[in-house]
Amino acid sequence: MTIIAAVLMGLAGHCVLRLLVRRLPLRAYGVLATAGLSVLLGAAVIGLLTTYVAVLELPTRVWAIVGPIVIALAVLGFLPSRVFAAMRLPPEDSQPAVRRMWAADGVVGGVIVALGAVLLTGSSKLVVFSNDEWAIWAMRGRTLSLAGHLDPAVFQGGAAQYQHLDYPLLVPSLIAWADGIAGHPDDSGAHVLLILLTLGMLAVVGWAANCLAGPYAGVCSVLLIAGTPRLLAPYGLRVFADVPLAAFAVALLLVLAMWIVHGDSRMLAVAAALAVGTAAVKDEGVVFALAGLLAALVVPAQVRHARRQVLFAAGTMIASMLPWLAWTRAHGIESDLINGQTLTPQHLRQVAGYSGLVVRLIVHYWPGYGWWGIAGAVFAVVLAVTVPRLRRLTAYLCLAWLIAVVGMWAQYVISAGRYQSVVPIPVELRGHFGSSATRVLLVPSIVASLAIPLLAGSLVPRLTRPVRHASQHRQPRTPVREHPATAATE
Repeated sequence: MTIIAAVLMGLAGHCVLRLLVRRLPLRAYGVLATAGLSVLLGAAVIGLLTTYVAVLELPTRVWAIVGPIVIALAVLGFLPSRVFAAMRLPPEDSQPAVRRMWAADGVVGGVIVALGAVLLTGSSKLVVFSNDEWAIWAMRGRTLSLAGHLDPAVFQGGAAQYQHLDYPLLVPSLIAWADGIAGHPDDSGAHVLLILLTLGMLAVVGWAANCLAGPYAGVCSVLLIAGTPRLLAPYGLRVFADVPLAAFAVALLLVLAMWIVHGDSRMLAVAAALAVGTAAVKDEGVVFALAGLLAALVVPAQVRHARRQVLFAAGTMIASMLPWLAWTRAHGIESDLINGQTLTPQHLRQVAGYSGLVVRLIVHYWPGYGWWGIAGAVFAVVLAVTVPRLRRLTAYLCLAWLIAVVGMWAQYVISAGRYQSVVPIPVELRGHFGSSATRVLLVPSIVASLAIPLLAGSLVPRLTRPVRHASQHRQPRTPVREHPATAATE
């Protein structure tokens, strides 16, 4: 039954992708892009549908409303083109800006299949066992699938004051989706769906890197992400939202990079949908989505009305968040980190003095070999700025990374001092970083690491171009014909 849940999710995402790009995705962008984006968009569809159904106080059990809609989308995605033509979607006459590299994409696909086999082997034995997995995510998903509504005992803290009641419902929705398709609580199904999001992100990264930086960059990018400590295991094998958040955020940043470099408006439409999914995973997703969109606003594609299109994408993301925000505010639920108490002028003046400590803790807890990634990224940036055609991509990656890091820094600073009546603020900050930093900082760490293959790979054709000697640049001279009169005199 887990296979059915995964297939239906992917097919629903395929339909959304086809609507966004207004043609068959497989023909326009290839297997990697279609598979990866379909999985991510399908998860976003299930998350949003479940959220809106729950907020409207309709039944959230899978076969009541969400399941039939997902099945209808899955079928719609395979209907003939004349059906989509009858919808009178806005026309897009330009050709998709993508380079066909079947061999390079095939290598990336093989690597992803091998990684998927390793991750999914034994997934039937994966269970929810840690406190955060159950209290923050799995219990809410089980309530959606079993109780069939936003039970106040769980979603409003009626039975116990659980943390992060304001978190969006995409991950709990996937848990409920796996339970509903299986017909019973299914821990392994939830794990499989979350692992598929990671594999979908790797497919998007490999495809985008091949298109942006040539055939060497895709497989290097996939292996670089797969080797990020704690990403695939243990975090990727648990019911946490941090790895799904990284999947949506990294895919969003690279799809926006495709739009900036190639000017394909379809990519911006897909990026808007990925931004919606990023914001629906976790509160930090709003920061990462805005980081990508703000960077694209500063360094847009060289097309007409580019900034207006980015603003529309940002507006779409914000509009998608409003129903859940309205429900939480109506029931007195605020963020545990950024709320009315932590945003008061008095609190901000108090915690401003700990800004330097937060910087030092970010440096200390930067995930894994992230600092080696930053060093390599800096070297790649220095090389890339010497090539005019790479300056826009370089500026975009640097700006998106900087905004994401500053956003995380601001979150840690503002949320400090919540328990100062119990522990000193420095002790609280160190505890907060120790429990969350290696997960929260995954996205900026991955972006910094990806700058190496994206920029260095783009430089490879320049560095390996055959050197022509000066004589090769000369135009061949046309032999001068002698005048017949001159030849006769000789």
